[in-house]
Amino acid sequence: MSGPAQQTLARARGLLAEASALLIGTGAGKGADSGLPTFRGTDDLWKAFPPARRLGLGFQQLAHPRWFVEQPRLAWDFYGWRLAVTSR
Repeated sequence: MSGPAQQTLARARGLLAEASALLIGTGAGKGADSGLPTFRGTDDLWKAFPPARRLGLGFQQLAHPRWFVEQPRLAWDFYGWRLAVTSR
């Protein structure tokens, strides 16, 4: 490796060395490894939020913005509950 790529790497190394913190974003699935309930599975969040099960809705269906119009209390309960669960 030489030229611009080498300069870019050297710049990245310098920025990392000066940083006071580092945030690494990962793809789907890492939350489950950390003990967080999964979003798309039929377990975990599905079982923990009883209104979804009673209505026969999966989490992807319940996450649709239309619920804020059709059933705002359900939508706010769902998102409030999700925030509480994932903010532990």
